[in-house]
Amino acid sequence: MSGKYLGSLYVLALSAAFASNSAFAACVSLSALDSSYTQNFDSLANSGTANDASTLPAGWAFYFNGTTTTYRADNGGSNAGGIYSYGATGSNERAFGTLLSSTNTPFIGACFQNDTGGTITSLDISYTGEEWRLGTASRADVLNFEYSTDATDVKTGTWTGVSALNFTTPDQATAGAKDGNSVAEQTALSSTISGLTLASGATVWIHWVDGNASSADDGLAVDNFSLTPHGTSGGGSTNPGGNGSATPSSVPNDGATATLLTVVPTPGTNPTSASYTVSADLSAIGGSATQTFYDDGSNGDVTGGDGTFSFSTTVAGTTSPGAVSLTATIVDDQARAGATSISLTVTAPVPNLKIGAIQGTGDASPYAGQTVTTTGNVVTVVSGNNFYMQDPVGDGNPDTSDAIYVFRGSSTTPAVAVGDIVDVTGKISEFNGTTEFGSPVTVTLNSSGGSVTPVLLNSSMPSSNPALPVCTGSLPAGNVAEGNWECLESMLVSFDGVVVGATGGGSAADGTHPGTPGSFYATVGGVARPFREPGIAYPGVAGYPVWDGDPEIMEIYFGKGFNGTSAAPYNAGQTFAMTAVVADFSGGYELYPTVFTPGSTPITVQPVADSATGTLTIASQNMLHFYDDVDDPGTGDNCTTPGTKDVCPTTAQFDIRLSKLSLQVRTVLKAPAVVGVQEVENINALQKLANQIHVDDSSLTYAPYLIEGNDVGGIDVGFLVRSYVTVNAVTQIGKDTQTDDGCGGSPAPASCILNDRPPLLLDASFSGQRFAVLVIHNRSLSSVDTTRVQRKRLEQAEYVAAIAQAWQTGTGSSVGLVSPDAHITLGANGETVPNADGSVPLVIVGDYNAYEFTDGYVDVTGQIKGTAVQADNVTWAAQTTTPTMCDAGLTTDPATRYSFMFDGYVQELDHALLTRAAWTDFVSLHNAHGNADTSEAGPEVTDITTPARSADHDGQVVTLTFDRLFGDGFEGDTCR
Repeated sequence: MSGKYLGSLYVLALSAAFASNSAFAACVSLSALDSSYTQNFDSLANSGTANDASTLPAGWAFYFNGTTTTYRADNGGSNAGGIYSYGATGSNERAFGTLLSSTNTPFIGACFQNDTGGTITSLDISYTGEEWRLGTASRADVLNFEYSTDATDVKTGTWTGVSALNFTTPDQATAGAKDGNSVAEQTALSSTISGLTLASGATVWIHWVDGNASSADDGLAVDNFSLTPHGTSGGGSTNPGGNGSATPSSVPNDGATATLLTVVPTPGTNPTSASYTVSADLSAIGGSATQTFYDDGSNGDVTGGDGTFSFSTTVAGTTSPGAVSLTATIVDDQARAGATSISLTVTAPVPNLKIGAIQGTGDASPYAGQTVTTTGNVVTVVSGNNFYMQDPVGDGNPDTSDAIYVFRGSSTTPAVAVGDIVDVTGKISEFNGTTEFGSPVTVTLNSSGGSVTPVLLNSSMPSSNPALPVCTGSLPAGNVAEGNWECLESMLVSFDGVVVGATGGGSAADGTHPGTPGSFYATVGGVARPFREPGIAYPGVAGYPVWDGDPEIMEIYFGKGFNGTSAAPYNAGQTFAMTAVVADFSGGYELYPTVFTPGSTPITVQPVADSATGTLTIASQNMLHFYDDVDDPGTGDNCTTPGTKDVCPTTAQFDIRLSKLSLQVRTVLKAPAVVGVQEVENINALQKLANQIHVDDSSLTYAPYLIEGNDVGGIDVGFLVRSYVTVNAVTQIGKDTQTDDGCGGSPAPASCILNDRPPLLLDASFSGQRFAVLVIHNRSLSSVDTTRVQRKRLEQAEYVAAIAQAWQTGTGSSVGLVSPDAHITLGANGETVPNADGSVPLVIVGDYNAYEFTDGYVDVTGQIKGTAVQADNVTWAAQTTTPTMCDAGLTTDPATRYSFMFDGYVQELDHALLTRAAWTDFVSLHNAHGNADTSEAGPEVTDITTPARSADHDGQVVTLTFDRLFGDGFEGDTCR
């Protein structure tokens, strides 16, 4: 039976309850008159006692007791009532049968649907009945055959019996298992059911009902079933049809880009189409009106003889862009004709452009969103599947970039390498400010061995003057970065450079962790080191000083790792040679190195000069989050895992900081008599630093002074004072001072603390001479362009100026402060400067978070000195310091006048202002270096053998003399 035909059927689904277990997906389809359907049941399971009904041949069903949904595989040995797949053990030769129980009658059968298109009037049915078990000897059992034209399942309906198709037990001797495949156990039965009128779509059910014989019943089965419908064809014949398509469905009218037009015919009926010819009218796209389509593997046809007719064609240039519908005609072997349509979208030709034209002279491509082609360009950098390419000749326009980025996504074909010459077609897009070919793109590899000459950067490229940019195309006014770099976007550049801003360490860097090397700032070699200058960054605010922003600074970013270049911590002063790609990242331009060759390693640590014996040295040092190793819940150093950040270091990390800061104080600041410190957590941390200094050099003994302030992070200002200095008093001033202005939050509170880190006043004596030091740490420059921040910075400066003025005007007694601003409210107990005396030198040191000049918004240093000019500041207040104070820092070499690095330019944020009494004793101020110029990502951060990067600010030391033998003439010099 293995050669018998199994039709395309659907599975009959049964459920546990009879009301639903006869539901079925579809009947057996009778698709043609006089064509036989056969079933040999060899697909039934040949093992198992609970095989699911879903494994029955499609269209077949059974019913046993209303709950049974499985059937048994058996060789006749079982006497249990049920539904059976009969056959020899393990054999695939199967038959479909039943065995009646004493209480349940089994039914097996199938449903057939008339899909011939005509009317079925009769059915020829034949099958072989097989006996697989004799239940009781010498008596017959029977499978009764019936059919129904109104049945709804294998049991329910009106049934008509056909006795000629009833199968009666053939072998009634010897009860037990039988070999149903033996001729002696079989009966061939056939008959014709006539008088039917099954219209198209109608169904007919057949089934066999197991008769109830006396005593134990027999196991009887059906095999080799055949059903052939006969009748009359329905109506006239139908024409063939088809389904048309185009790949690609959108084609430019360039006469070169091919599209494959295909038609898949659908057959006509009565009779069914056997073969076809296909043609189409292609005149709408410049082709033949009777173009033949092929199914022979030619003319673009993919597989000959597969029933798909094809023709590859192009769209003529005379075709207008837009939607086109092409009519295809299908003619079958009966000369019947049908039609279908092929939809096609015609677009304008893809322009072939030089990269310069694609980039354009603006900040975005004029072809953004359009598909273009560019040819003959050299691959300069490969990044995974993506790459940069550059026109080796260029378009001759200095305002257009000759390079572009190609984003291919996951596409890897073809693989490209540096030097390959390629053609690229794709849609232009703008991603984070970069013009690029976006995925998907088509890349054609032409040859290899190409090269590009990088643009050589020099002292005028990039320009240091924002008003005279390198790129002079149609760029928005005022964007300094675009003015220098947009016309070089994605191009190769080369130069000999110098690091001006050491390698950053990202968010992971702090006082105890080196962080991950990322980027650094550099200039072309020979260009003067960029310094912060007066004014608001270009383009500034009308009417106020403007700072050019040092646009000559370049950011070098190693994160791409092109050609094996990798990030490393480089310090300021490091020289190098480099070739790189210019990248626009959200309007901020970066250089991605492809070749990087560092020069000699610079020395960053520069101690202050020695001071003469007998002079008084006063230093300032911001110590960058100098927290101890004690967890203080509820304060700024509260953390669950010590060591994860510098505000809660482990003991080992704290010991490293102690060692490095000891080196900073002893060897860089040269062990000054007084050190005004900032960003120290508490007196415990400062005491341990004093102890460490003494351990490292027993000749040095410092006493720590610190009073807790208001800072939400828990950092304070304080003093380290040498043992030979007599401390008269240390007084915190302004802890309770409030302001109703400059308060953050939403909604802003009615008032807030003015001094996050209140000033601390040291009243002391050295060699019998009384002097005073005020240490301050004012609000940062963050968000300085906002009114709220400007007001708070101004009011803090006014407050410090009020303290200075109170000291200058004092006559040896305590002086109560007068509120210097209508927005400032003094503490409930008043604010007092104790023992103020204008004849006693006062030095104000610390992190002013301000420059020695105005930033254009607020001149913090000038407000304290009493020299701020209203016309030069967006926010200003009347001067209260009389006489004005003197800035000791302005006596230094401008090349060394810095204490901090930001965005590649250096700046002096730490200052020493002197009253006129102090100025007469002034000898010198020296700036130490080694922190601002050292990478926060380098090994120095945790190296206890060097003071480099002991903090992020450099320190400075002021020298005074009370013995005119050591004077240098400044007492007669003009106050700066």
